[in-house]
Amino acid sequence: MKTIHLAVLVLAVCFSCAEALKCYRCTPPVFGGGCIDIPVECYEYHEFCVTVLMENILFPKLKACATQSDVERWQSNPTNNVYVCDYDLCN
Repeated sequence: MKTIHLAVLVLAVCFSCAEALKCYRCTPPVFGGGCIDIPVECYEYHEFCVTVLMENILFPKLKACATQSDVERWQSNPTNNVYVCDYDLCN
């Protein structure tokens, strides 16, 4: 029984010290401009890295950390091409 408690404690410690997801962030600094991919550490509630290609002249490309609801919002626009992944620097 003590072995089971110890195993559960070890697993809890391992899960609590897991590293945050890392994604590229890229937002054009100027109207219609390009941008540079910058690696960032996401907040713990971000589950995905995304690249969104939008038919929008202001910001045609976005790379970011995202939640499920962010992804769903971007995917709800039929003019967006949304690429989603869930491992470090995959976007």
